[in-house]
Amino acid sequence: MFEIHLHLVWVTRYRKPALIGAVGLRLRELARELCGEQDVHILKGHVSRDHVPLLVSVSRLVERLKEKTAYNTLDNFRYVFIKAFEGLFIDRMEQNEELFAKYMNNPNLQKLASEHLLKRVYEEISQDGTP
Repeated sequence: MFEIHLHLVWVTRYRKPALIGAVGLRLRELARELCGEQDVHILKGHVSRDHVPLLVSVSRLVERLKEKTAYNTLDNFRYVFIKAFEGLFIDRMEQNEELFAKYMNNPNLQKLASEHLLKRVYEEISQDGTP
């Protein structure tokens, strides 16, 4: 488990004391509401006349983001990998023009090579739990 805390400070323009009375109360309500919706926990904070300091924990938000990105499937990875693989091949075409010509003119070779490497790279990345 980990904890990520952020210290945020909002300041009024020219430090004008505008956050008093109903405005300050409404701002406090909005901050609580928005933080609650986003899984951000307010640890400390208050509304002053010209600024609002907040100490917040974003650990739950980050954990949710990690969970969502952990579901990176092979199909999603395939698109990015194939584009990167083709780019690498094109960048190095001068080093071996014969191999480059075979690869570019043979769709079966393209599919075989890219699929084989795709699976090997994906499995290697996925082993540590972060595909």
